[in-house]
Amino acid sequence: EEGRDMPAAAVGGAAATRGLASGRPSASAAPCRSRVPSELRARGRRSGGASTTTPRSRAAMIEYVTRGEWYDGEIRRFVRIDNENPPGERGVLFVGSSIFREWREARDFAADVKPLGADVTNRAFGGSTTSDQLEVMEQIVFPHDPKVLVYYCGSNDVNAGVPPRVIRDNFLEWCARAFSRCPSARRILFVSIMRAPQKAPVWNELDEANALIEEACEGWRGIEHVGEGSNT
Repeated sequence: EEGRDMPAAAVGGAAATRGLASGRPSASAAPCRSRVPSELRARGRRSGGASTTTPRSRAAMIEYVTRGEWYDGEIRRFVRIDNENPPGERGVLFVGSSIFREWREARDFAADVKPLGADVTNRAFGGSTTSDQLEVMEQIVFPHDPKVLVYYCGSNDVNAGVPPRVIRDNFLEWCARAFSRCPSARRILFVSIMRAPQKAPVWNELDEANALIEEACEGWRGIEHVGEGSNT
């Protein structure tokens, strides 16, 4: 996947990150108009947008059964870390593929996100697709009960020939599950899939995926598309 250097402004610059830790949606928020799972449509009509799901006990151990998947080792590592040091609640959670993983490994992630003024955790794992992200939410998303979730994934899907509409639908399903199972969740940011030079042969598909996701997020309270080509 593209890129090793992850600038601190990669989630849309200062304007996009302003107010991130507060979980406040943009001022233009209004109901989304299409292709949104029923859970999101229902949430969009509720005042405040908070899930009514009962939070899981902070004492509950996170479990992960090896599945024979290439990412087993990485997820087991996350589970071990979070069982030894239970994650805080109502913070900011970064998930996704290698762009966010390399940010954690190649830079001082903690220093980069310190201005957000919140408990920030990075649970990205390189090589992941949008379907992989759906498979491991129980282990890397729900236990954190974050207030804000920052999502970068889809680049590997494009490489593998996954249709842009499937990338969009997987992301929207991920959002529906996050809002359903994370009572504190107020805001989800989809960071635009980067137009890396080495991906020139699939730029059209990449652009289509970004456009479909931006259209689906447009005006939907609590879900935003940020980055290159977005209005945020």
